[in-house]
Amino acid sequence: MSSSRSGLLLMVVLLAVSLYRLARLVRRMGSKGVSWARLLRPNALYVMVLLIAFGSLLYAGRGILKSRWDYTKMQVEQVTEGGRVESRVYMARDTASMALDRPILGWGNGSWAYVFPLFAGPEFSLRMGASIRSFPYAHNDWLQLWAETGLVGFLAVMSVPVGIMLLLRRKGRANPITDWTLCGVALVGLLACWDYPMGHPANLLQVSLLSGLGVAYAILEKRVRKERHADS
Repeated sequence: MSSSRSGLLLMVVLLAVSLYRLARLVRRMGSKGVSWARLLRPNALYVMVLLIAFGSLLYAGRGILKSRWDYTKMQVEQVTEGGRVESRVYMARDTASMALDRPILGWGNGSWAYVFPLFAGPEFSLRMGASIRSFPYAHNDWLQLWAETGLVGFLAVMSVPVGIMLLLRRKGRANPITDWTLCGVALVGLLACWDYPMGHPANLLQVSLLSGLGVAYAILEKRVRKERHADS
């Protein structure tokens, strides 16, 4: 199980939204005279597998969940009692300063961990000595992207989702599979505002595959609907 609290929270939110939509579907079908047994019986195995998998995940990761919960309580106490701000706020501030120093071309891809200490504020200095705490990522993929590649690289990356939306509008057709697939991709982008999911190659591969599959399904959906309409 991932130790990312943000990832776990988004997973819970996505599961809650899925269950809510499922409940609405069951209620709507029930209002049309379809019995609950008829709706749930064909999907009983899938629901059971989902519940077992989710329960097993929680059980296997109970140690991680407890440690992250304890760490979160400690951070809340530091903020409420000592007025200490989460370090990611300072990190975002100093990464923005790094980006503004070279806003067009940036400092170079992969340079953040090496250049950031030059812009790090006093909050990152250790009490013993004058060294700076080492961080591999900025905990904000978008700011790190700007700092490393500048506006040129940032706009080049943002052209991909813009291109996907334009392609869907021209050649695709709205459908639940594409909607949910791209919703998952958008959640990763949201998570990147305060974490570093794009720092892991597996996440990059997953986002690329899901985006491609979602777009391909929407295009095929429109093509099939058009062929059916022509045949009729």
